[in-house]
Amino acid sequence: MKIVLLWVAQVAFALTQTFADGIISVSPESATVGTSGLLLTVELDSGAFPPLPPSEVIPSNVRIGTVEGTSISRNRYTVTATFDIAISMAAGEYAVEVEFNPPGVTYDLQNGFEVLAGETGPEVVITNSNVTLAQTVESYSVGGTNGAEVVGTMTWTNQLNGSSGSFAASSSWIFTVSLAEGENRIVVSGSNALGAVGSDDVVYTRLPSAPSKTYTIVDTGQSETYGNTNAIAAPSAGSSFYGQDAQHDGVQPSFINHQDGTITDANTGLMW
Repeated sequence: MKIVLLWVAQVAFALTQTFADGIISVSPESATVGTSGLLLTVELDSGAFPPLPPSEVIPSNVRIGTVEGTSISRNRYTVTATFDIAISMAAGEYAVEVEFNPPGVTYDLQNGFEVLAGETGPEVVITNSNVTLAQTVESYSVGGTNGAEVVGTMTWTNQLNGSSGSFAASSSWIFTVSLAEGENRIVVSGSNALGAVGSDDVVYTRLPSAPSKTYTIVDTGQSETYGNTNAIAAPSAGSSFYGQDAQHDGVQPSFINHQDGTITDANTGLMW
């Protein structure tokens, strides 16, 4: 109790004031916009003036600029707090402040933390898979989702036929795209508040039409039907006659068994 009363007496003259002394360092020293759950560690100066409160006194607030931390804890000269760096926060350097209230004393480190502009675009996900479609399919739907950081208008383009369109950003969406024959690569894009673009794509392959071809039928020009020697009357359907095209007398199978494990084809002379 005596330690606390002594500290209160030492800082009583400095109520609701901010002092540039008191913070030695912070870690990490920077983070990208959109970072969530950032654990910031602040090292306090044991020789700060006015003097630091006793180690059992927890800061009432820790700030990066105007962003207030949560889950604040203290272990002697080390203070930790958790921060969410909003996607809309401007990039730049900010003061880090540790406030004890009461009695209203704030220690700060000017330009102690840097917020970096986001370099990666927001999440855009097409939920359809690549697919091959029949030639008769002239259009197909595209659906997907995106992160809450996507703002404004989303756009899409069919890189094969050049068709394009747009729609309002939403956590889930679906639209229909016209298809040309071939590989239709559909690209969907969205941007965050800083203008960083995220995109995804899907390929719909539309098969080509079946080719239409004509073939010339070979015609000998022969108008007469012949037997072995002379022209004969054309046969009626189903009838046969000697001399008809490709007609021949078949050779009857004939084999010779040599009784020693070998067989001879009497027609061809082949043996096995």
